Amino acid sequence: MSDPLEQALIFILQVPFNVLIVVVMFRLMLQYTKADFYNPISQFTVKLTSPILVPMRRVIPSIGSIDTASFVLLFILQLVLLILVTAIKGVSVGTLLMLVSTLASLVDLMLTVYWFAILVVIIASWLSPGNYNPILSVLDSVTQPILKPFRRVPPIAGMDFSPMLAMMAIIVTQILLIPLIMSLAGPISKPLL
Repeated sequence: MSDPLEQALIFILQVPFNVLIVVVMFRLMLQYTKADFYNPISQFTVKLTSPILVPMRRVIPSIGSIDTASFVLLFILQLVLLILVTAIKGVSVGTLLMLVSTLASLVDLMLTVYWFAILVVIIASWLSPGNYNPILSVLDSVTQPILKPFRRVPPIAGMDFSPMLAMMAIIVTQILLIPLIMSLAGPISKPLL
């Protein structure tokens, strides 16, 4: 069991880092899905991340339609968080394990963000179907590429099971993919965060 002070320091450190990581990741999702740029949520995300990303884009150009600077920023933020957390814990970690764990953490977080976005869209469709909400509009845009393959399954008695199938696929992907990524660092590696 770790020291309560250590746990508190790690928590205080993780909150701002994770919020920034999720916002940058969400910006990538918005760009990928070509969500409504004029939506207030999109505008908030762009304004929050632009002070960091605009200077980075001068040095790190995009590759086609891929915003490389955002990927680099995500990786750097997650890596710095991981370095700080392992330093607080007093754990010595090899470079390869640190880099692979950073990648695994980002993939896991991205899948988790998609899972929760689908859940919010599902709940909102039950509570206020057909009503416009800027958050739901953006979440709907972001989740459509994930839901599209599952929309081929026809509704049963008027019930659309594609979101549930997508959520199950996300969890199965996490179960299978994260250990596979971590195996790149060695046979007994597990994510550090």
